[in-house]
Amino acid sequence: MPPSVSASLKERINDKFETTGYVVGRDVSDADLRDSIAALDQFSQPLSENELAVLLAEMYTDTKQRKEQQLTLNIATKSFFNKLKVLPGDAVRAALKGWSEKETWWPSWKELKDEINANDKAGMIRQAVFAEIDRRKGWGPRRQGQKHVGALIRDLPKDDKDKFFCDLHAKFPSAFGERKP
Repeated sequence: MPPSVSASLKERINDKFETTGYVVGRDVSDADLRDSIAALDQFSQPLSENELAVLLAEMYTDTKQRKEQQLTLNIATKSFFNKLKVLPGDAVRAALKGWSEKETWWPSWKELKDEINANDKAGMIRQAVFAEIDRRKGWGPRRQGQKHVGALIRDLPKDDKDKFFCDLHAKFPSAFGERKP
């Protein structure tokens, strides 16, 4: 990640003193913002199936399991594996390695997913970078994984854009205000 982005990051902390996100400083160049997204995407690639299997096995041996049939535990482990193999590897690795250090029992999916989200520092930084890009374009905030409506409209071909605004005006004429002669 470009040093200007790293240096400008400021943590957002909740009342429990946990990191809930980041804010990117406004003195970072547009090129550095784009470069940081590429670096974060590369850093957050999903784990290899082999590494994920090893981490799950380690967590299994380091925690207690409730008295359940072995078949149920096998199904739960396979379910975790399928869900985890598409998530950011850095956050999954930190959550799986850290779980048995903090907890005694094998986690539920919700507990593990919450732990992964708390460990997804790269995801929090990525959100902050996108928020800064959106702010610079005048688009305002967006939800994770969503394109801002301005980006969607901007990417439309001209004819489709014209049709979109004509349809929008026909359905919501008061939103465009009254035209005075």
